[in-house]
Parts: sequence; C-alpha cells; structure tokens
Amino acid sequence: MRSNHRVSVPFAVVLLGVMALENVAMAQTPAALSWEESLISQYPKGSVLNVRTTGVNGTSGCLMSAKSTFKDGKLHEPGFGQVLLLTSLTCVVHPLSPGSHVYLGDVQVIPKDNRVAFAVLLCSVGDCSGGVDGALKAEVDFDFAKGFLDHAQYAQVQEAIQHVFALTGDPAATSQGAQVSPAVSTSTQPAIPSMLTPGSEYSNAQNKADRLQLHMDHSFALAEGGQSFTGKYSFAGSTLTLHIAELQKDVDIVVQGENLVVNGSENWMLEKRGSEQPVGVDGAAPSGDHASAIAGKYIFSKGIGKQSDYIELGDDGKFVMQVSGKSYGGSYTVQGDVVTLAPPSGRAFKTKLAGDTLVEADGTRLAKQGGGATPAAAGLTIDQIIKMAQVKVPDDVIITTIKKSGVKYVLSPDDLIKLKTAGVSDAVIRAMSRP
Repeated sequence: MRSNHRVSVPFAVVLLGVMALENVAMAQTPAALSWEESLISQYPKGSVLNVRTTGVNGTSGCLMSAKSTFKDGKLHEPGFGQVLLLTSLTCVVHPLSPGSHVYLGDVQVIPKDNRVAFAVLLCSVGDCSGGVDGALKAEVDFDFAKGFLDHAQYAQVQEAIQHVFALTGDPAATSQGAQVSPAVSTSTQPAIPSMLTPGSEYSNAQNKADRLQLHMDHSFALAEGGQSFTGKYSFAGSTLTLHIAELQKDVDIVVQGENLVVNGSENWMLEKRGSEQPVGVDGAAPSGDHASAIAGKYIFSKGIGKQSDYIELGDDGKFVMQVSGKSYGGSYTVQGDVVTLAPPSGRAFKTKLAGDTLVEADGTRLAKQGGGATPAAAGLTIDQIIKMAQVKVPDDVIITTIKKSGVKYVLSPDDLIKLKTAGVSDAVIRAMSRP
C-alpha cells in the first residue's frame, strides 16, 4: 500500500511567485496615455481636417493668421480690432466655408493660458501636397476654464474640438454642427473661399465698359455688351449666382480671391470695394443723452492692439479707429448693451458695452479714456436720466454716469413716482438715492 506524502511549500515562496507574475503582467500592459498624448496621437501634424462650422477665417497676402476663439460652447470670429490690424498689415481675411478641407500645421497645448491651439492651412489641394504657396492661414484657440486642463479627460477636450473640426473620413464630419454647403466640394480639392464684399464693383478685364455692381440689399446692376441687366444675387461657398430678372435665368460665377471668373475664362477684376452701410445691422444711431453716455475714446487694454490704438465713438453715430498708425472710420449703432461697428468694408462687428469698457467676443477689451466722464454729466438731471432709460441705455452705463456726475439727489415721493412711471429701473433709482 502506497503512502501519500504532502510537500510543504513556504508561504513566502508562493507570495514571491505571485508578485513576479503580476510584475510580468504590468510590464506587458502599456501605460495609459495622457490626454495631451491622446490629442497629438489623434491629430498629428499633416492631418486633413474638415471645417464643420462658420467662424473660421483664413488670411492671405501676409504672414499673420486670423485667430478665432472657441469658448463657452461657441466659436467667435476674429474681433473688429484684430481684423483691422490684419488689414493694416496688408492681410486679406477670407471666411472658410463649412465643408472646406484644411491641413493641420500645428497643435499646441498651453496649460498656463488654459487653451489648445490649432494652426491650419487651406491649400488648393487639401493635404497641401501641391505646396503651400498662396494657402490661407487660420488659427483656432480652444479656451477652457482656469485649471480645467490640469484634470481634463481627453473626451472633454475632443468634444470642444469636434464642434469646429473633424478628421476627414470620420462619420461625424458632417453629422453635427453646420451642414456642408452644396457649392463647396468635399473632395480633397475644394475651392479656396473668397472675400465677396457687398457694395463692390467689378469690371471685365477684356472690356472695361462691362461692369457689375453688387448692392448691399443683394440686388445688382450689370452693364455688358451695351445692355443693362438687374436682379438679385446670392453667394454660397465660392459661387456667386446672379438671378437676372430680364432674362429670367440664373448665371453662376466663380469667385477667386477678389476677382470673378465667368464661363471659366472671362476675368472680372475688383475695381472698388464695397463702402455702403451694411443691411440688417440691428439697433439705431445713438442720440441725445444716450450718445453722451457712450461717446468717447476707448483705448485697447487687453488683446489685439497697442496703448496708442483706439476707437473713438462720436455722438453723431460715427466712429474713428486707429490701429498700427492707420486710421479707419465708419458708423455705429446701439441696441441695449451691444454696439455694432460698421466699417466701409461692409462687414459689421458687434462688441458689448460693459460699463466704461467695450468687450469683443474674442476677449479684446477697450477701456474708455477718462472713465467715461463727459460734459453732459456735470449737471445730470432727473429728466436726463429718464431719457436715457427710455432709449434703453444699459443700467450699468446710467449708474456709472450718475456716479461720475457727482450730483447728490434728494428724491421726493413725487420724484420716485415720476421715475418709476417713466420706466427707470430699481437699480438706477437706488443709485440715485445713495448718499
């Protein structure tokens, strides 16, 4: 009969064996990528991206890029100051149409500024294999809350990027965000979007007597071959369509840079850039006390611009702006706390009035010189305050004007009734009542 013998193995030996196996397993399992590494891995330089929404702008004719900013779930186009600065550097700013394919030139993660920056190029060939000469240069900054990137997950960062860009071939490229314009090619050879300015005038390079005038109300006047034509026009992608009333037909024209190409070979040159007041600008020209409260010189204090650069709003609804030693002018309107600046280029820009500061969507700030004190504030009356409230001057502007005036109000019951009946807000009345 055989006897069974149990061999005793020390516990320490078993434990060492288990630990060794775990170490081998750990060595075979790659370490998880950080979100920065995941970002660079998914969006390497040289990738071809699909532009998914409006708001991305490219530049030509200079070395500087136009910078748009994605913040708080929205893409903000370059502000008024930035566009004029680019113009002063001989840059031409071109809006990129949704559906355009762009070449990813660089990706930067800047934790101290809480942002991720994408630099892209739009070439005649999507991957820029034909060279970058003449390519449009654009930058999009993805801004995040302070400290967010220190603990961010890659999916959170990617979600912001996918509002603006998608990798070509990604099913999401056209599923979310703006739809691709039918006039924009989704192949790797899209037409370069062009700057079409309403109010501009073109002439036929072969016959200067042939002229086309694009009006701000989207009507046009065409003189060609001794005949005159009128109608409406529309613009999609890089195609200008004339809806000719006399002929009851549509004519498609290709826009290339600042010029037009008709029937593939007939070139029409830009003779005069639009200078008319844009149609559809909200608000009204400021007047009376409203104008006195808003008018003044606003100095660049943050963002694009130097201390010597400024915007001066007149009390007649006109403005003058100086950027990099060059001066520009135009008109402006006000609706609530939104000031809309309309330069002669035909493109209007909105900026928000916050007290004595103009704040643009891209973060550019302009502080009012002298804190906003004006001669009209010296003896500010109750009737003047009522007038400002009735033309919808923002409460914070009225309150600032009250403080600057130095007037001490002693409000009687009748005064309070008069103010309340006239629609003056409680906040303004309280500011008047403070000793």
